[in-house]
Amino acid sequence: MTARKTIRRVALCMSLQDFYEHGIARGVVRYASEHASWKLFGYGWMFGPVRDIARWHGHGIISRVESPRDERLLAAKNLPVVDVAGAYTQNSFQQVNNDDHLTGSLAGEHFLSRGFGNFAFAGVTDVGWSRKRKEGFASAVKAVDIPVFERPLSWWEKRDSVAQLACFLQKLPKPCAVFACNDTAGMKITTICKAVHIEVPEMVSVVGVDNEDVLCELSNPALSSIPCDCERIGYQAADMLDKMMNRQRKTKEVFVPPRPLIV
Repeated sequence: MTARKTIRRVALCMSLQDFYEHGIARGVVRYASEHASWKLFGYGWMFGPVRDIARWHGHGIISRVESPRDERLLAAKNLPVVDVAGAYTQNSFQQVNNDDHLTGSLAGEHFLSRGFGNFAFAGVTDVGWSRKRKEGFASAVKAVDIPVFERPLSWWEKRDSVAQLACFLQKLPKPCAVFACNDTAGMKITTICKAVHIEVPEMVSVVGVDNEDVLCELSNPALSSIPCDCERIGYQAADMLDKMMNRQRKTKEVFVPPRPLIV
């Protein structure tokens, strides 16, 4: 008689509100569909409900850990946790993230191949993935000191507060290649360039990250972007969590390379 496998209750702690999280969820769901012992819980209607992770009972968690508060809340569960954000890098959890340093390098190599000699970076303040993308970009273009404009993610998502960015863009030596840490920043840059009569891509060329198709197509002209392989990140995060729940050997960090730039 075959022994019945223990059901693994796994929480996917993310809101599923953006392109990145949808990709992560697809990878996790694909892994769960291949492992009958997995039962998924989360905030979306398609999963078993997690209304309060502090009160949820299960065996493992996949989450975007983005602050000390997130870390404290999840650490208190005393369960295996895999972080797929790469934002708050001081946490002690296992990591499966996009290779952000490589992402920045790809942006730099693309601009160099197009003959640019002036470079700038637009990023998110105090976030691990943005910092690594900046470092990879600066390394690729061999620039010790490039112009940098950084603000909190909430600032980039607002329609107002554009005067400082407009001033930054106007002062850049032209033509200039600007690497935006994500597509939200990239679209804001192209929108402001149009408003202040800076030609894109002739005077300012912009590359973002994530390839959020709606954002990239809304941008005028369409925004070039480096896609993260989100589904692979989700699948490998699920595989790592499975090993942790089964007390098997695992690596501390896995970095998934991005896909080729979409121009």
